Order: sequence, then C-alpha cells, then structure tokens
Amino acid sequence: MSAVTVNESEDVAFECSVDSNPSSNIEIHYKDKVIFRQNDIHTLLYIRDNIACLDAGEYTCAARNPHNKGLDSERHLMVNVRCSPRPLYQRRQTFSSALHTQALLSFTALAYPEPGTNGFVWHKQHSSTWIPLLSNADLRISTSGLQTNLTITNVSKSDFGHYKVTVTNEIGKYEQHLYLTENIIGQTNSQPTLDDNVMIVSISLGLLCASLIGYAVFSTVIFKRKLKGIRLKSNEDPTNQMTYVNHSYGNVYCSADTSDKTQNDDNMDDSVHQYTDLTQFIRDDQKEAYEEIQKI
Repeated sequence: MSAVTVNESEDVAFECSVDSNPSSNIEIHYKDKVIFRQNDIHTLLYIRDNIACLDAGEYTCAARNPHNKGLDSERHLMVNVRCSPRPLYQRRQTFSSALHTQALLSFTALAYPEPGTNGFVWHKQHSSTWIPLLSNADLRISTSGLQTNLTITNVSKSDFGHYKVTVTNEIGKYEQHLYLTENIIGQTNSQPTLDDNVMIVSISLGLLCASLIGYAVFSTVIFKRKLKGIRLKSNEDPTNQMTYVNHSYGNVYCSADTSDKTQNDDNMDDSVHQYTDLTQFIRDDQKEAYEEIQKI
C-alpha cells in the first residue's frame, strides 16, 4: 500500500484509472463507506476539498465489470494529513479521587507527525508557578502513540489541584488543562439530570394544581353558602331560626314576687348573650365540599 502526506486545509485530488473492456463501475471507499461512485468509465476523479486532520486514513479505489465475477479490483492509499496537536475528542477536564488511593489523568491527542514520547510534558501548578513533573516513586508518566497518562499511586492532599499537559510537534503545540479534586466518601458531586429536573417540575405542578383545586372547592362552598343565606333572608321567616339564650351571663333573681321577676327579665335584655345553632350550616358545607370534589 502506497502513502502520501498532505497539508491540512489543502484540496486533495484522487484519480482512479482502470484498464478494462467493457468499461467499469468505479468507487472510492473511506472507513468502510462509499464516498464517491461513477459507472461505465475508465477513469474516476474525486476531489476532497479543504482536507482536515480527521480525514487522514486509508482510501480504497474499487472497480468492477462483468468479468470480475463479484470480486472488485482494488488499490489502497494511505493519506497522512500534517496538522498541529489538538484533542482527539472532547473529554472531561475534572477528575476526582479519594485520599490514599490511585488516581489516573489521561489525554489523547490528534496530530501528525506524532509528538513522540518527548512531545508530551506534564506540569502542576503551585501558586503562580508551573512545576514540571517527572516519574518517581509516587508518580508515573507513560506515553504510547498519541495518548499520555499521569498516574498518582497514593493520593495525598498536596496532589489535588491544577495540572496541564503540553503536546508539541513540528507544526505547533496544544495545552490541555486538567483538575484533580478530592472525592469525599458519601459526598456526591453530580449535577441534577434531565430526569431529576422533570420530576421536580412535575411535583411542583402537582402541588400547584392541588392548591388550585382546593381553592376552587373552598370558593364554591363559600359562594353557595352566601347564596343560601340570601335566599333564607328573602323567603323564610326569621322567627323560624333556632336561637338560644345563655342565662349564665345574666343576673339570676330567685323571688316569689312575679312583678319583680318581670322587671328583672326586662332589665336582662341588654346583658343576655344570644347564639344561633350552626350545626346544619356546617353539615351543608361538608356535603357541598364533598360534591365539588367528586366533580373533579
């Protein structure tokens, strides 16, 4: 398999020529997908505009005609794209670890040419100074291809903080910042998920609806009670209401003289306390409230 190296952002032309009779159907494959196809031809020309670092890899030219008997004639080409270092994919920047355990900080780059072992350098921030890190008894740095790992074998308080890894090749460099925080047993640092937020909103809406229903039932009962009171005043004889006199608040006179008793009763008009039996109203309110709830 032949190889070619191009610069990032260039337009790259792929030409596939076949010698066949009759003419062939020609395809270009990349990552197991057909990215371009033409039928009944001898030469195919495909241009990859503004090629990117992620477009690097193996491209295949496949051709067939009736004489192939189902087997394509293929040629393979490895395309390398020169580009400065960057993350291969987005990764979390914050790692957590408990004390006296092992912690791993890792970073995978995308770059060509590859940085090599010396192209990855780790630092830790101390106040305003960045201190280079090297492998020792408590800390191990390993690099393979485009991935570098920093392993702390026994985490102590001084290991928590701000780290960075610098990746350099002949095109440029990239700095990735990472943070190691303490993970206290029993403490969770997770943020509310979408399902949690949906549950909170649902509970809030449920409580609001229950409050509105209660208010509506209460308002309906009060309105009916006032309406009933108006009807009673307009249609019923007020003397039919059951009113009681509480004699315990007045002056009691025990005398055989009937005239004195009459006088005492007359004097007692201003001091007696009266009250009306509300039992029936309360029962009516309870009945109306139950009927309103049954309607919901």
